[in-house]
Amino acid sequence: MRTAAVATELDADDPAAGDRVIHAEARRMPAVVLDVLRRYPPPPTGRTRVAQRMTMLDALVRAAD
Repeated sequence: MRTAAVATELDADDPAAGDRVIHAEARRMPAVVLDVLRRYPPPPTGRTRVAQRMTMLDALVRAAD
């Protein structure tokens, strides 16, 4: 998912395109993913685009209660 979001940004030449992919994937996460995710601490924010996307996806899934 993260790599797909970055690839979408590059293909569309639009940084917001990756945001849309991440938001769409967060809405489709099954409840079991949220249950497992909450067992772990949030990931640290990285400096790369992929790491930033991972942090964004994690935060969105955790907020989708």
